Amino acid sequence: MSRDPLDVEDIALAVGLRTWPSFIERACCDKKEVWLNGGWRGGKSKSADFLAFLAIILDFLPQPRRYLIWIVGPDYAQARPEYNNLVEWLGRMGFQGEVSHAMQGPLTAIYVRGELVLEIQTKQAGDETSLGSVAPDLILACEAGQMTEEASFWIYGRTAEKNPMVVWSGTFENEEGKAQYAWFEEASEAAWNSPTGRQQAFRLPTWENLSLYSSCLEMIEDDPTLAGWCPSQTEH
Repeated sequence: MSRDPLDVEDIALAVGLRTWPSFIERACCDKKEVWLNGGWRGGKSKSADFLAFLAIILDFLPQPRRYLIWIVGPDYAQARPEYNNLVEWLGRMGFQGEVSHAMQGPLTAIYVRGELVLEIQTKQAGDETSLGSVAPDLILACEAGQMTEEASFWIYGRTAEKNPMVVWSGTFENEEGKAQYAWFEEASEAAWNSPTGRQQAFRLPTWENLSLYSSCLEMIEDDPTLAGWCPSQTEH
């Protein structure tokens, strides 16, 4: 069952996120495997991070025990923004814990609230052997298109024990000259064309990101074919 849109929007507003219908639609997805892809600055990271955050608030908090979240990037640096988002949002919701802020290398945050123990770790896909440790309860794979297919196998392998939610986010384009791997586009397309009870994909074009752009009318002037995709000016 998908999440209640009203609960999702209330949580988004509580941590300072701007919302609009398509953002809430994908945030309500509670399938085990979610693919988020699209244009540069399309809001993939915030959408992916918010899916992980909702799991903390709506799934982990009501059933307190020890939970482990992995944020996997092609390298540690590219996992850092997702880590920072979760740490910031948890702080806004009143969570206090031990949070590392090292300038390089892995990051770890540990929060304790009653019987809930929440640990967030950053991992780098460039060293696949680092993904062979304790099984996580949630995996956030950011810039997944820059990860090798072998790394994706390691990530899938860590889902066998606990069947955690896995969120894959990234672009299909060769951004800033970094290598892109075909498996990510192929898997995203498969999930988009044939969603199942377990997985679903969402496409996030750049102009759809209303947290950055208040209007896409300028783009429609350049390309009228975008008119049917432009979010309504009444959305908030």
